[in-house]
Amino acid sequence: MQFTIEDILLTSELEIKILSYPAQEILTKELIALNEVERIKYDSFSSEKRKLEFFFTRILWAKFGKNEFITYNKLGKPCLTNGYIGISHSKNKIAVGFSKHYPVGIDIEHYSPKIHRIKHKFLSDQELIRYDLEDQNTITTLWSIKEALYKFRSEDGLSFRDDMDIIKIGDENLAELNFNNSKIQVPFHKQCFKNFILTYCIKEI
Repeated sequence: MQFTIEDILLTSELEIKILSYPAQEILTKELIALNEVERIKYDSFSSEKRKLEFFFTRILWAKFGKNEFITYNKLGKPCLTNGYIGISHSKNKIAVGFSKHYPVGIDIEHYSPKIHRIKHKFLSDQELIRYDLEDQNTITTLWSIKEALYKFRSEDGLSFRDDMDIIKIGDENLAELNFNNSKIQVPFHKQCFKNFILTYCIKEI
């Protein structure tokens, strides 16, 4: 079993780790790392890629040392009994964030020209004017933070284009959620790597 784990952030409010893995076959003896419910879920996937994502997410989560299993709500949001967890996958990387006290939104995203092609689907008219969308870093950040915000709020019907506004990117990073007659501002953070970007947010709600 081949993989590497990198500690990205460790504060009193939030802990983030990233796991990277090559394509490989998971041996039957290695599946002992999963509990009975997880093994059934693992076996239900027909895609080998999805199996790797699921398996290595559990391997990464075990490194947090919380001794707690991940469950999911009706919208598919990962949940814990004690604390909050955020999970994201992109190609051969998995990011997991954990907070004892606050909901977590996290997204890991490889740079891709495909994001530019769908800009009108996830950016408002104001955002299309506000930002330099020819810049790969900027447009990937916009897509990634909206993914993180969606996971943070996790409400049915939340629209990337209509209910989220990225107000600032730079020295200060700020977004706004306007949904179901409530408006909240959410600071977010980003870390840029050679081939991908990591965005995340936590906030008391």
